[in-house]
Amino acid sequence: MSDDVGQRRFLFLLTALGAGLGWLATPLGRQTPDVWVFEAFPFASLLTNAHFPVSLALMAWMAHWGLELERSPRAAIGLIVGAAALGVVQPFGLPTILGGLVVAWTVRAWQRRAVPWRAAGWLVLTVLLALPYPLYTVWVLRADPILAVWNAQNVTPSPPLVDWLLGLGVLAPLALIGVVSGVRQGRAAHSLLVGWALATALGLALPLDLSRRLSLGMGIPIGLLAGLGWGWAAGRLRRRARRLLTATLVAIAAPTALFLLLLGAAAALSGHSLLYLSDGEWSALTWLRENAPRDAVVLCGPETGMFVPAWAGQRVVYGHPFETVRAAEREEQVRRFWAGERDETWLHALNVAYFFYGPRERVLGPPPAGEIVFETDDTTIYRP
Repeated sequence: MSDDVGQRRFLFLLTALGAGLGWLATPLGRQTPDVWVFEAFPFASLLTNAHFPVSLALMAWMAHWGLELERSPRAAIGLIVGAAALGVVQPFGLPTILGGLVVAWTVRAWQRRAVPWRAAGWLVLTVLLALPYPLYTVWVLRADPILAVWNAQNVTPSPPLVDWLLGLGVLAPLALIGVVSGVRQGRAAHSLLVGWALATALGLALPLDLSRRLSLGMGIPIGLLAGLGWGWAAGRLRRRARRLLTATLVAIAAPTALFLLLLGAAAALSGHSLLYLSDGEWSALTWLRENAPRDAVVLCGPETGMFVPAWAGQRVVYGHPFETVRAAEREEQVRRFWAGERDETWLHALNVAYFFYGPRERVLGPPPAGEIVFETDDTTIYRP
């Protein structure tokens, strides 16, 4: 295997699996971003949902085609399609990846002492075509009173700097070396990585309610820059020392991926309540899906509230700390109801059509009054 192929594989390893010291900090009582800010790191995003890894793939797609704007007409189409798709799937990725491309082309213009007008025009057109859906979303969030209340509680600030440093671990100092190395080499791809990382750092530092969202895909430029830094350091070492450095880096950076897998496996093996439904709960959800109107409101426990919309399709009074409007108030009302404080006023105001009383609700309090419309050994559905 050639050195070039080996370096490419190592760059991929750092980018795909590399993270920080979360595997060490979490058992000591401190959660670092690499174990919970899943949108920032490729491997963690794969364990979370579909739109995070799709967004990271679109950002990588845009990076590839954005550097080819002067070479191929297909590049402009690829960049625009990628940006438009990213604007729909996860628009928070647009400022950072486009910022990186702007830096890359600005550096290229400075090197040539000439403005690359064709590339600049395509970048401007890309921004214009990518913005309509995000701007429409912002308008809807402000114009619709319910969505405005929901958006007001959708606050995801960035973790503090020290947490990010721990979350990046050994990748952070190597990435700084990679920035210096990349600036000295002056290649367009290196300028893109530096600009992408700087745009992300700037977004995280801004006093925005959603600043954490701008960390989307951060692990890609940081991992690749760390790989450049490793290459610079390794090139100044003898073969045995270089192998030791590589093994040490992998031993420090990669365990977070294994740690996340072990956490998931431990939760599954321990029967974590958010991973399993009882047979009775599943039967009750099936009954709701087949018999209850989709716009009906179901009152259930806080945990069950995450399962009903997903598996049965109805609305719930409380189901998620971010997605439920006035979530704190609704959760408190739900807990008081199951504890026995059953004020009928707000039930009528919310048009509650069903009570879901299963194992999770039994822990919270006694069963409600009402007509039984479905019953299994551990789960009952009532109609008020």
